[in-house]
Amino acid sequence: MNDAPAHAFYRTARRANADERHTERHTPKQTIMAKVAKKTPVKKTAKGKVAKKVKDPNAPKRALSAYMFFAKDQRGNILKKHPNFSVTDVAKELGVQWKKIGDKSKYEAEAAKDKARYEAAMKKYKK
Repeated sequence: MNDAPAHAFYRTARRANADERHTERHTPKQTIMAKVAKKTPVKKTAKGKVAKKVKDPNAPKRALSAYMFFAKDQRGNILKKHPNFSVTDVAKELGVQWKKIGDKSKYEAEAAKDKARYEAAMKKYKK
């Protein structure tokens, strides 16, 4: 009888598969284009599962939230103060600043304007 536990074999097999997956690296654009090319309008699913709807590339972009307008506005300031921050550090700092900010009306107005743009674009797109 083998002394190694049964799950050790599966762990090494998973690790080998992970190494194989990471040998071919693609740029994000190549990966996205490959996924779009592979997708078909109708997906085959197992019995009882709901098929994922394929997104139309011509559909208008969704409206940004007030927080996203704030983040777009403040990201450069944070990177000037802390040039060594990683993406996650910048996101954490943005979250802290968003909680502290008292008057969010500027960003909420931008979000409302963008929402109106999106709704108008969707009406035009659906016709």
